[in-house]
Amino acid sequence: MYFSALICNFLYPFQNSIQIFWKKAARVCEARGELFRKIRLCRFSEKRTHFGIKYSRIWSLIEKLYSDKTAIIMLHRVTTTINYSCASPLSGLEISAANLEKFILDRLSEGYKFISMDNLCDNFEKCLKKHLIITLDDGYKDNLTVAYPIFKKYNIPFTVYITNSFPDKCCKLWWYALYELAQNNSKVCFDMGGRNLFFEKNALKDEMFYKKLRDFYLSLNKAEEEIIYRQILEETGFAPDLGKEILDWRDVIELANDNLCTIGAHTGNHVNLRNLSKEEIFDEIYNAKVEVENKIRQRINHFSYPYGTNDSVNNEIIELVKDFGFKTAVITERDYINKKCSDAMHSLPRIGLNNYNYSKDRMNYLLNGVVIIKQRLLRKCVLQKRLML
Repeated sequence: MYFSALICNFLYPFQNSIQIFWKKAARVCEARGELFRKIRLCRFSEKRTHFGIKYSRIWSLIEKLYSDKTAIIMLHRVTTTINYSCASPLSGLEISAANLEKFILDRLSEGYKFISMDNLCDNFEKCLKKHLIITLDDGYKDNLTVAYPIFKKYNIPFTVYITNSFPDKCCKLWWYALYELAQNNSKVCFDMGGRNLFFEKNALKDEMFYKKLRDFYLSLNKAEEEIIYRQILEETGFAPDLGKEILDWRDVIELANDNLCTIGAHTGNHVNLRNLSKEEIFDEIYNAKVEVENKIRQRINHFSYPYGTNDSVNNEIIELVKDFGFKTAVITERDYINKKCSDAMHSLPRIGLNNYNYSKDRMNYLLNGVVIIKQRLLRKCVLQKRLML
């Protein structure tokens, strides 16, 4: 290990040159049509840079500067079993009850304090070290039946961002239907009003094929999405039991009546806001907010952007969310909460929690800022990889 550290310390100043070399090699492979070799080279470039950081002196410096940070934790589902493998793109949507409880106990034992979104707003400067805020998106039934008893047991405040179409029982759980489509088909054809669009799996794994289809789905406007979703349902026969899978309004009211729970807004139909007109955005955000407020008879102060990435959120949408009266809004960019966030309360980052990163060592790795520094160092490399794909 000492010898490896010496080598990495020697290579660290040259990591940019190393990355450039591997990216050039990847472009050569692309020209030859060797797509998968290109992907492996780009990933190796990332791993090499991370290895250089981890086993050099900069590692200890990062840990000192970025340890014990405050973070907003992002959840979706809390289940009784583990339903997806680590490789599945849907694995990030769930964590088992046992793993969630272990995560809470580990954090409490290390001196972390769990607070609400309101507490973060009202005492921002005092909450920048060793505080965690639990949030859950969408409105799944297990938030009440599985997660809520755990939060109650340990007196953990939490926020549930409600998509109105969930308790209205008219939601489109397209991400599950689309994954089923990707698993069971080598070729997919969508009819776009007389124009056929073909997607072929070829040598892609199910996960990569799903991501390809997902990117296409997220580019659709509201009318196109309705057409494509119906075709996906016809092809897969996907028919979830919404009564068992998602919250109804009585469930939402039950959660809202407990001081531990904060109800937030998550649009009316969980759509990509960047594909909508201003009038449609007003309906999806403001009108949905008012509906939830009328149902639970409480003011809604917090918002979560559907998907929460640069492809679904821009500055114009952020300004509209401010105008609609929200105190905070959260995205899905992975980062901790720092002083700069006081000027960006409507684009607060979160760290996702699932069955594959809940462990003490992995979460320490996420919370001490090392992953964030790695992301910043590798931003150009990652962007280049996306362009090549």
